[in-house]
Amino acid sequence: AAPIMHLQIFSSTWEPQYSCAGNCNPVETITVPAGDYIVSVKLFTSNWQPICELQQTVTVTTGGGDPCANLGGDSDGDGICNANDNCPNISNPNQADADNDGIGDVCDTVDPCANLGGDSDGDGICNANDNCPNTSNPNQADADNNGIGDVCEPTGTACDLVSISAGSNSIIVDGLDAAAIAHLQIFTATWQGTYQCSTDCDPSETVTVSPGDYIVSVKLYTSNWQPICDFMTTITVGGIAPKIQEILALHAVQENQSVALQWTTNMDDRTRDYFIERSTDGLNFERIMERQSNQQNSSSYLYRNMDDEPLLGKNIYRIHQVFEDGTARYSNEETIVFWGDPNKVVLFPNPTKTELFVSLKEFKSSNVTIQIFNHLGQRMDILNVEEVGEELQQFDVSKYPSGAYTMYFDIEETRNFARVFMVSRL
Repeated sequence: AAPIMHLQIFSSTWEPQYSCAGNCNPVETITVPAGDYIVSVKLFTSNWQPICELQQTVTVTTGGGDPCANLGGDSDGDGICNANDNCPNISNPNQADADNDGIGDVCDTVDPCANLGGDSDGDGICNANDNCPNTSNPNQADADNNGIGDVCEPTGTACDLVSISAGSNSIIVDGLDAAAIAHLQIFTATWQGTYQCSTDCDPSETVTVSPGDYIVSVKLYTSNWQPICDFMTTITVGGIAPKIQEILALHAVQENQSVALQWTTNMDDRTRDYFIERSTDGLNFERIMERQSNQQNSSSYLYRNMDDEPLLGKNIYRIHQVFEDGTARYSNEETIVFWGDPNKVVLFPNPTKTELFVSLKEFKSSNVTIQIFNHLGQRMDILNVEEVGEELQQFDVSKYPSGAYTMYFDIEETRNFARVFMVSRL
């Protein structure tokens, strides 16, 4: 049901009985003694992104013997019981079924590509699934993961195929079909949003704008949103735009666990240095980076720096622009908030019998409220933690009935997530 399956079987006292991960067969039959067992199944995508998780208790009434005795036997001796075998009379332990019609390939006499557009290039990959349907490429190699096979790939990178030009009152962006998904944004020189399209961009976008300086951002992705390339440039529409005011405009964007700091100015020709400053309270700023001016010209010029080590919580940024004559000015302030990674919150032991410990050091210095609910939605406990530190939070669950419980976390009353733990008396 998924590219990767992780199967675990435990006794009723959580003793491991069987496990497979990444190499599980489509059907797994495990011989065990009579008794109660806990079966855990986790499904993942091919790059180990979680799809779903299932846990169930089953009772085996008779242990040992023929595992296929009540499943029609195993006529072809391939280890797959007849009731679950997609080709019960011909051995096929891998249960391969290219067209997913429920009939194993070794028994399937129907063209597997009949309902998938055929196989024009005869490479064994049906057209509907072939990343290059008219040129044979059975290995489906696709180095840049853009959904187009390497043997059909146009020369140059996807971003090389994108062109940006200006008319008297418009911006023209061509080549947005160079990848499966394109994301286009156009801003004024002061980072005011002017136009945006994402997933629904036309191959060529013509955007009507007033004369002036603009920032154009293009991001290209594969069909499953894997980044291919990302670039940003400035462009002038209608000749040299008349100066209405001096510009120093900062725009901050969170990119994964970093912050992209981008600013424009039309005073670069008389600027000596730019200092990037950061604060947690908006009052006390510290310099974290310095950038010398390229001293280009008086048209809008774009700079970009990355803060790869933002602080936990609130990060307030500004640009301190220092001119050649020693005078200076500040940009607008931009705020990016970084909370810790919920996946790094640890509950142990899980399952537990009497007590549960929680590590919240990922949210150090934050105020956290923790609540525990049973499966009926009844609150079992609540704890308010001010300025989380390195210490563990401890919960007494000795009086909780056996079962599953949900622990809800509220971080600074702005971010919420949950974890599940088990109480077992076995």
